[in-house]
Amino acid sequence: MNKKNITLMVVAVLTLITFVGLATYAYFVGTVNTTRTSNVTATTERNNLVFDTNGGVMNLNVSASSMQRSQAGTVAAQNSTTLTVNLTANTDYSMVCTYDIIYEWTSTDKYTAHSSGVSSNEFTIKASIAGNSNTYEGTNNIANETDLSSLTYTNNSTTVVSGAQIDATGSTRSTTVWTLESKIYNVNANQTNLVNKNFGGRFKITNVSCVAGTAEKQPQILADFIINNAPKSGIDKVSNSPWILTSDHTGEYRYAGKNPDNYISFNGELWRIIGVMPNMEYCTGTYTDSTCSKMETGSLVKIIKNDSLGSMPWDDGSAVSFSYINNSNQLTLLKTTVDGAIARPDAGNFSNNWYTSSLKTTLQSKAYASDSHVAVVNWSLYGTGTYETAAEESPAAFYNKERNISSKGKVYSGRPTYWYGKVGLMYPSDYGYATNGGNTYNRTTCLGYQMGSWYSESYKTDCAGNSWLWYTDIEGSNPGSSGTNQWTLSPCSSFNDYVYLVYSSGEIDAWVVNTTDTLVRPSLYLKADTIYGGSGTGTWNDPYTIE
Repeated sequence: MNKKNITLMVVAVLTLITFVGLATYAYFVGTVNTTRTSNVTATTERNNLVFDTNGGVMNLNVSASSMQRSQAGTVAAQNSTTLTVNLTANTDYSMVCTYDIIYEWTSTDKYTAHSSGVSSNEFTIKASIAGNSNTYEGTNNIANETDLSSLTYTNNSTTVVSGAQIDATGSTRSTTVWTLESKIYNVNANQTNLVNKNFGGRFKITNVSCVAGTAEKQPQILADFIINNAPKSGIDKVSNSPWILTSDHTGEYRYAGKNPDNYISFNGELWRIIGVMPNMEYCTGTYTDSTCSKMETGSLVKIIKNDSLGSMPWDDGSAVSFSYINNSNQLTLLKTTVDGAIARPDAGNFSNNWYTSSLKTTLQSKAYASDSHVAVVNWSLYGTGTYETAAEESPAAFYNKERNISSKGKVYSGRPTYWYGKVGLMYPSDYGYATNGGNTYNRTTCLGYQMGSWYSESYKTDCAGNSWLWYTDIEGSNPGSSGTNQWTLSPCSSFNDYVYLVYSSGEIDAWVVNTTDTLVRPSLYLKADTIYGGSGTGTWNDPYTIE
């Protein structure tokens, strides 16, 4: 097919004017404008293709009194605007347009370095995107909040997004919405080097290239899709209560609420996304329970089965061995676990050693354990002190102990502290961070309260009741069952046969591993290169897909 020349030029302008007062604090009065740009029409052999953008207006005003050195690290002012990219193919076949976005300084003054003595954020910008099936974000260099001083400029401009795509078929218009956010931070420094400076610039769409006919979009990593393109909030279909996809700490993105749209199809079954976990160590070489020949680090998506495998012991004692000792000419029977620990007299033939547990053996034999998408992860096996004390910990305290961070985790004497494997269980902190709080106690209050007391009526209603991990097999308008205990992976270090579990009454507590009334919900991490399948809205009847 012969096509006429296509010429596309689209400009989105972002102007920022900043004035700084003569004091040990900074005084900003700024305006950020993204102005509407003209439609650009390109002709093909049969019809007109229309690619256009438009943006809103953003005002950023800060009073001198709000810029205090004593408030260093706080946001003095912030605002946002949107840049919308539209594409209409106006054909009976598909069109795909690829474009870059650059930031271009238009003023003589340029913010290229921090004020003296400043190492934290001072003047930042961020670009996020509301994704859909017609959108591919490309490489977004400012997807995370980025300080202007860290951007590298060539000829007064820097590429902030490259290889973004939008496609359309027929006369239906496809739309991509970029949200541009700017923040000014209070800093504990003298910013007089910025006095009377005028900063101005614009975002400019360049390198637009449109191709007629069916063209595949670049594959998108699942973790990137969840962080950059998946909806960040919604109202669940079970109880019309809100849910969020939020970053709590260390860059982890987690779903929180009674029934978030975090369903995913995996292994022909319905699973749910706990979140995206950065800096996860996973094994790409040969491995045993305790060794791996080659390790890598990346962002992994953690998922959990929506419905359980039913109730079964964490360990049924099948790995125990027996021995006799001669004590004053009397033979005494000792029950010894595989790792050599002597069981408590009333413990039975079982232990909280994950290496030898019957549940580990059961989970690793499942079909999904051999799925090519499943990562071999360095799972932390740290627990915490006496179960009476540990049950009083908040989600953050459990998190730190599970991973042996600031609040050190513990294991029973002789127990392993990590495990290389595929299928495990959720942690107590996963359950805690999955709450969105309620009317009396909001999310912040719930996360600051000990999970051992979530059984009390008000905390049970707001904290446990709004954690989707408290429920099992939520589908459609059915809220599922919260009347059964669920196992976690974290052991209690005080006894060799106690493990923490999510109780049906809402709290976290520990109990003996051979109990038979506790549900098993397998959890695993998908490999860092797992590709989003491009379909699904995350609901129970329209889950996300993977390739």
